Amino acid sequence: MIVKRGDLQREFARVRRVFFPRWDRKREWHVRWFPDLCGADGKCFRGTKVIGIAHGVRMKDLTLVLIHESAHAVVFGGENERWKARMRRAAQKAEKLGENRLAKQIQAEVRAYRRQSAISFDPSYVQDRMEDIASENPAVTFDAAVAILRRECAATEADFLKHFGKAARAGWREGKRLPRLWEAARARRTSTEP
Repeated sequence: MIVKRGDLQREFARVRRVFFPRWDRKREWHVRWFPDLCGADGKCFRGTKVIGIAHGVRMKDLTLVLIHESAHAVVFGGENERWKARMRRAAQKAEKLGENRLAKQIQAEVRAYRRQSAISFDPSYVQDRMEDIASENPAVTFDAAVAILRRECAATEADFLKHFGKAARAGWREGKRLPRLWEAARARRTSTEP
């Protein structure tokens, strides 16, 4: 059965109340339909505080999609360990409520991401990645590099800089320094050759 607008709003309110009771107490987040989410059933838009649900999501999958995307709203940085822990808590809550099918769906979702070799966005990854971008693309600006990385982890610029700003700046400085070091080493090598 396809989800109707009223069902979407009611289920989002229930998910927020039952599975994420301390999140969004001011009711700043909203849920809305999207004609296309590039093949995904849902998407968390942190910048606008919207949980997007793709047209065509079936009622039997709606609660899982809402929990998945709400966990992204609560926990920054993709399907990382904190996100998985939050999803496991939701599965425990579902079991406690007797919603065993939902609990199994959530657990299967966590297992699927555990098997994937998903990138873990932590400060060391951001620093290394920023170093690569800066050293391999001399013309790129810091802002452009931040834009690349924040899109990779589906974050707003403010969220990205709040969580990873220090690591991004350190990687940027090192990445800009590396080409000069390589050039100096190359110059030394050529000056010592016969």
